[in-house]
Amino acid sequence: MEKTTALILAGGVGRRMDSAIPKQFLSLGGTPIVSHSIKIFELSDKISDIVVVCHNDHIDRMESIFSEIQAKKIRCLIPGGETRQKSSFIGLKNCPPGTEYVLIHDSARPFISISMVDDLLSAARESGSAGPVIDNNDTVIETSEDFISKIPERDSLKRVQTPQAFRYDVIVHAHKMALKNGTTSASDDCGLVLNSGGKVRIVRGREENLKITSGLDMELAELIFMKERNLSPQG
Repeated sequence: MEKTTALILAGGVGRRMDSAIPKQFLSLGGTPIVSHSIKIFELSDKISDIVVVCHNDHIDRMESIFSEIQAKKIRCLIPGGETRQKSSFIGLKNCPPGTEYVLIHDSARPFISISMVDDLLSAARESGSAGPVIDNNDTVIETSEDFISKIPERDSLKRVQTPQAFRYDVIVHAHKMALKNGTTSASDDCGLVLNSGGKVRIVRGREENLKITSGLDMELAELIFMKERNLSPQG
């Protein structure tokens, strides 16, 4: 079996959630948000190893989660950098030797699926990189000062999610090129591949695969959790 590493970025500190607890550690269905995606990677027969990048202040908390869910594929837990881009590159450099493919995932997206992992890796094998996307249902605008300056055509605009799948050498090269060109705060790994001259294949994402960034997102996540497990709101 090819060696595929799931890289989970869990370095958030919870500023936008206005919470004393970083969002990845908030309870969803009785377990921390980050544990949901770890469990999927543990169950996937395509994932051989898991690397987690976490803020240094929360290393002990993360280790406790690994113990509670009896995670067996964890190979490395390391402190992250000041930006998402830096944390992603740190994680890549700490992937186990021989890693051929890597899935980079935001810890605040708990509703990934095994079929999504399979589809992304299949696409990455063909194209080198792949990202899950969903339709954009809102009109998106560009602004200048306090006015709308442009309204792009909505049909060509999509929303990209994680996990994003890459051939290991492709994404490492993209990160090195970004640093060489002075880019240090990119918010998305697919964008780095595009900027390095690579191509990213589109894979259908999941509407349920939301990124939890606010209290309203958390309420919605609870409803999705109950629906996917056939629970009633009272249950």
